[in-house]
Amino acid sequence: MKNQVKVLIGMATLSSLIFACSSKSETDKPVYRALTEAVYASGNLYPEQEYKVYSLSDGVMLNQLVHEGDSVQPGDVLFLIDKEVDQSRMAAASQALQLARENASSQSTLIQELENNLATLEEKYKNDSLNFIRYKNLWAKKAIAQKAYEQAELAYLASKNDLAGLRQRLSRTRDQVKLDLANAQSNYAATAKSLSDHAPSSSIQGKLYEVYKEPGELVRRGEPLALLGSGTKMFVKLNVDELDITRVNIGQEVVIRFDIEQNKVYKARISKIYPKLNKADQSFRVDAEFTGEAPQSLYGLTLEANIIIAKKDKVLTIPRRYVFGGDSVMIKKDGEANAIRIETGLQDWDYVEVKSGLDENTELIVR
Repeated sequence: MKNQVKVLIGMATLSSLIFACSSKSETDKPVYRALTEAVYASGNLYPEQEYKVYSLSDGVMLNQLVHEGDSVQPGDVLFLIDKEVDQSRMAAASQALQLARENASSQSTLIQELENNLATLEEKYKNDSLNFIRYKNLWAKKAIAQKAYEQAELAYLASKNDLAGLRQRLSRTRDQVKLDLANAQSNYAATAKSLSDHAPSSSIQGKLYEVYKEPGELVRRGEPLALLGSGTKMFVKLNVDELDITRVNIGQEVVIRFDIEQNKVYKARISKIYPKLNKADQSFRVDAEFTGEAPQSLYGLTLEANIIIAKKDKVLTIPRRYVFGGDSVMIKKDGEANAIRIETGLQDWDYVEVKSGLDENTELIVR
């Protein structure tokens, strides 16, 4: 009996302590207000046109011309990589191209020499041809010896063959210098491209966000050198739980808060939904673009977002801080603190809809 009395006294004392503590706790009552139904998502901030600059050659990083946070324009050289070998090749390719251009031009000494030889040979052929005709007529009249006629014929045939051969040679030479010029141009372009590979440049107007190599370091072909992206236009990559992805559609409004700016809200809209599930966290990637003011371009800022699914103009709500266990609250009834379960509905960052279990007169206590 004494033990039972002690237990009852102990329970009464505990109840008194709970009430005493509760009476000092923060209290509130449910209130009707407009509430928005939303899908929660976490994510990060990224620049548009994001891409990595890769090394297209082997060598040592000689110089870094831009640094993190710098603005860049298309064509701006970012780094210089050792290029002595390609510089020598470039000089040789340039000389070969100049020679090929000279040989293929209308002032080509090579072509002019052949054309001059051709003109001389054509004149000789003309004379030998006329001389042969004359000797042929004289031979028909038996006015000259056979040997003289045969010598004139041989001279004519030799000139004829020499002229045909030189014409073919001139034609082949003209074709060859054209081919040599095309090859020299191709080699020069390839060498110039190889040389430019030692001076990686930006292909966009934007900002340099990260550099992976420093001057003096060895660089291998295919290694990333830097990360670039738009310096002004930003977007967010959201992770939406697989259970909620079917409720998300392109064009839906998104309300965003960044961890570094908890008191500021940004507006965006869903721009793209990726159909592949990330099995690591059972989520889908969803992109959103800002519709108004955008945050400063700080790469990778952490954020929380609510994707607006529906809105209700008037529902009974309580602050989220009063809810524990997902569906329970502490209320003050008959001077005592009691835990009860409620049916919840919509939720936003600050409030929870109460479908049943409370009314406007219920006094809530923070657990």
